[in-house]
Amino acid sequence: MNKYKQHFLKVYGKSEVRYQTFPHHVDIVAKWVEKLCDMHPEADREAALVAAWFHDLGHFIDEGNDHAVTSEKEAIDFLKKDGANSEFVKKVAHAVRAHRNKDVKPDTIEAKIVCCADSASHLTADVYMNVLADYGKDTVMGKLERDYRDLEDFPGIKKELTPIYLAWKAVIEAFPEDFTKYLHN
Repeated sequence: MNKYKQHFLKVYGKSEVRYQTFPHHVDIVAKWVEKLCDMHPEADREAALVAAWFHDLGHFIDEGNDHAVTSEKEAIDFLKKDGANSEFVKKVAHAVRAHRNKDVKPDTIEAKIVCCADSASHLTADVYMNVLADYGKDTVMGKLERDYRDLEDFPGIKKELTPIYLAWKAVIEAFPEDFTKYLHN
């Protein structure tokens, strides 16, 4: 995995785009991928972990476009240059592209794992406070609800994270709107 993490850090380091949750967000996603792969040994662990490192890379390549599309293209290009076989490239590319569970739905175990891991990482880190500060309550509540929805393929994880989801929901609902401007200070 080291070369994939190194590639992420190289691209991130060259980019002028900075989000407060990176690069540690991808480390957390990878931890969740490992946990989910332990629970589902039928999954291709390497493909899911590689997808974890590529899933958000598009943010730092082409900020104006859908990051999932850009991330998928970067994963395909990198893996082909690296000599990966076409089946592996296909697994990784789909997991990267489907991680948002939006216009492309995850239909492989690896893609479902990456989608769940990404959402679980948001629930178990500081993402929502950053989104609240930058975009307000409506946007962050929408993200929270989508993330909770995206745990559905793994009911045990959803059950484990439900108390955290409910806690985030209560914090966001109770947070005074006029204090969000102080969150980044």
